[in-house]
Amino acid sequence: MKNSLFYFIAFLLFPFHCLKAQDFEVSPVVMQFKTNSGETETRTLTVKNYFTVKQKFTLSMVDYTLDADGVKHPEALGSTDRSLADRMIISPSVVELNPNESAEIEVVMTIPKTDAKTRWGMIRVQVAKEKTTADADKEMVTGVLVIPRIIVIVTQSPASNTNYAAKVNSIIEVEASDEGFRTFEINVSNVGDKVISGQLYLAVANLETAEEKRFPSKEVTLYPDANKNVILSIPEKLVPGQYALAALFDYGHQKSIEG
Repeated sequence: MKNSLFYFIAFLLFPFHCLKAQDFEVSPVVMQFKTNSGETETRTLTVKNYFTVKQKFTLSMVDYTLDADGVKHPEALGSTDRSLADRMIISPSVVELNPNESAEIEVVMTIPKTDAKTRWGMIRVQVAKEKTTADADKEMVTGVLVIPRIIVIVTQSPASNTNYAAKVNSIIEVEASDEGFRTFEINVSNVGDKVISGQLYLAVANLETAEEKRFPSKEVTLYPDANKNVILSIPEKLVPGQYALAALFDYGHQKSIEG
């Protein structure tokens, strides 16, 4: 029996409601603004106190960046190219609540007439805890003072911005993690200006019969300017023949697959 032969081809594809900490709750924890240039939009964030005593909470803004694995890393406000500094206002930024009391916080997004860019940031909601002598002693011993905190992820992308575009840059075969499979590392990037979520999958086409087979996909989310390495596998044994292997990223938005 002859072995299956693959030609590796990278194709382009065009195409929470609330979180409760132990003693307080914030809703929603994801805010997606679609404010157009020159407009203002207001959303509401709710904070509820489940402590048994009156408690003060602070709300502050920070930027964040994403690494190749999609992990978010907080950065100083105004330090990134896609910051929401000077565009988002939190009012009030400090609230004091009795037990089981809640407060509605206004998050106001104001976009200049010349700005149609996708931007993002975080709102940190945390207990405004004054450090006591006991806290200071604990921090000295452990090196850590734990303060309850909930993060709200905020994105802003004008509804008029329809720049959805992504591409598959490369397919590299790597050491298989499971016996009976061939494993590939696919590098995919967002070359547009919208946050994209879609399904990345591998497909093989028999060059003799033109029969195509698709394999299980993985969901991938990419922010503008970001790229990510994704691991996918296909069975090691296929019907003998010559095959073309394609990595396809299906993220919709009336974008067609090229290949």
